[in-house]
Amino acid sequence: MALTTLEKNRNAVNFFWQKKIRNAREISQRTGILLRSCERYVELLKKTEKVIFSDETTIQMFCNTLSAWSRDAKPIASMVKHPFKIHVWGAISVKGKIGMHMFIENLDRNLYRQILNEHLYDNANAMHDRRKEWDDLDNNVIVNCINSMRSRIEACIDAKGGHIKY
Repeated sequence: MALTTLEKNRNAVNFFWQKKIRNAREISQRTGILLRSCERYVELLKKTEKVIFSDETTIQMFCNTLSAWSRDAKPIASMVKHPFKIHVWGAISVKGKIGMHMFIENLDRNLYRQILNEHLYDNANAMHDRRKEWDDLDNNVIVNCINSMRSRIEACIDAKGGHIKY
């Protein structure tokens, strides 16, 4: 069976890709590092009621990162040199949604501080109207994600840094 055929149909034939690990020593090193990290996070998880999680991501239109092979030298689809991008910042806590902000500028330290000042601090204590998708996000999903960290880390410790079901 060709490699490309296997890659295309790997789920149908119950094959799953895993990174090749060279030897038992490498496995031992990786699991040891993961185990030590999980043990450090156990103490941090006891404080999750006081923690705010925030992150940002970029959504890009016409993000064509796939290659196409052709005998004809003409491109199959024209590529936009500078596609439209929108950045989204959001914050959550164990008590639910805190804030969300969309922007098109490049994120630097000044813009990040502005976002925190305008969208985090006030919203952490007060609930305001949110965009529809943000409103529809069930707080139980957020709470369960944050609360599941304890069982994930405990499972990692029980597995001595090895593979866990999560």
